[in-house]
Amino acid sequence: MNLLRALATVSGMTLLSRILGFVRDFIIARVFGAGMATDAFFVAFRLPNLLRR
Repeated sequence: MNLLRALATVSGMTLLSRILGFVRDFIIARVFGAGMATDAFFVAFRLPNLLRR
């Protein structure tokens, strides 16, 4: 039972993280619109994540 609870917790947190990431990207796109500034922001935001992996 503990394994199922741990699995549900990790799965739920992963799903929540994905949803919040989508909401963050949606808000940024809505505020800044499509353009070079938004592209630069996304590159600057994701570049450290690429180096972390």
